Amino acid sequence: MPRPGSGVANPDGELVIVPVSQYSFETKKTNKTIYISPLDSTVNPIEFPLVNGGKAFWLDSRTLAHVVNENIFAVTLDYNATAFAAGSSSFVRVPRAPYLMGSFPIGSGPTNFKFTGSKKVHASPNQKDDLQHILDEKWENRGNSALVYDELFVRHWDEYATDKKTRLFSVELNWKDDSLGGTWTLGTDYFKVLEHTEHYTPVEPFGGTDDFDVSQEHIVYTAKDPSVSGATHTRQNVYIVPLKGGLVPRELTTGHQGATHSPVFSPDGRWVAWAEMAEDGYESDRAVLVLYDLKTNKRWYLTQEWDQSVQSIEFANDGDGSNPTVFVTASEHAYAKVFSFTIPDFVTSEAVSKPKQPKFPTPKAITHSGSVHGVQALHNGKLVFSRSSYSGPHNVYLASGVSKADGNVSFTRVERITQFGVKELKGKPLDHGEQFWFKGAEKGRDVQ
Repeated sequence: MPRPGSGVANPDGELVIVPVSQYSFETKKTNKTIYISPLDSTVNPIEFPLVNGGKAFWLDSRTLAHVVNENIFAVTLDYNATAFAAGSSSFVRVPRAPYLMGSFPIGSGPTNFKFTGSKKVHASPNQKDDLQHILDEKWENRGNSALVYDELFVRHWDEYATDKKTRLFSVELNWKDDSLGGTWTLGTDYFKVLEHTEHYTPVEPFGGTDDFDVSQEHIVYTAKDPSVSGATHTRQNVYIVPLKGGLVPRELTTGHQGATHSPVFSPDGRWVAWAEMAEDGYESDRAVLVLYDLKTNKRWYLTQEWDQSVQSIEFANDGDGSNPTVFVTASEHAYAKVFSFTIPDFVTSEAVSKPKQPKFPTPKAITHSGSVHGVQALHNGKLVFSRSSYSGPHNVYLASGVSKADGNVSFTRVERITQFGVKELKGKPLDHGEQFWFKGAEKGRDVQ
């Protein structure tokens, strides 16, 4: 059975890539590959094997980046819309051999990339601290297996805590026109945006690209509060810092909250949103959506009255900067759904004063089944997401026909783009599961 990841659309919203891993019982190995599919069709996607594994992501709408160990390659794509319309399986081809853009420092182990999306962009690879390969060598040759700690948090889950910490670095990716149609190159200057701080992000052991985001000018990230012990506190603060560092990171949280996650910028860079738990030390608290206005330095708790816990956040990419629409994922009735709401006028407009009893939005569900991940808003008003269920793996879906009413967004059409698992599950009917409810002891409430 293939194990697809979340689909990621290119900036133009035409194509989507899906990383897929599948174990082979013949070779006793897990094979990793990328599938590319048009977003306006259900034709079979094209497979691109990932040599030596690695990570792949979009540089622009016609270029994929492929990182293998410390090397980063560019893969140029040619999308033939005419061939696609005719039903040809050769709608995407590679007109030139993948080329090396550059190499990251030896031993850095870069992961978790994000880009600003312009021709001269900044990659924000998450790397281990400087000279980590030298520290690794010293560690392996230390001559004993003793571990000495002078502070708590000796062991996290199944790993002992060590001096290895993850940091954010930024580096430029440069584009140059040439006879080959243009070439990407990796810069050589690495900017230590978290230098002279005790901030480490993504937050281990589970943190990834959802722990930071980039705009054209800044990086926003979440990190453990360095002033308290990680063994007895769950507090994570949200900070903002210039892309190239050089300034002390500015905290956007109050410093009295619990854990935070999923910080994101709005497309115009004015707003930052994140999910926040109120109580420090409480790992199962409800996460509310916090909206921070970088223009006025005001902070809003928009889903405080909503009885769901925000998991991920995505701003609509429809050009409406006055009253942005926000998409969130949250669990409801055993399903991980997509919800939407529009930020109210008294939050976005300086001319509108805050009401004495403000009415905050109630997010409205867009999906009603399965488990949704990887929500991505496209510039054409469409929404891409991946959804799995008890009876099938992740598949890519496209929501279109957007309309706004009463502060909420709805879509008239949701179609499945990929068909992963269909062949393997043919003739193997799996039960979709069923819900059951009963009356609870407290005021006869319905309990699932």
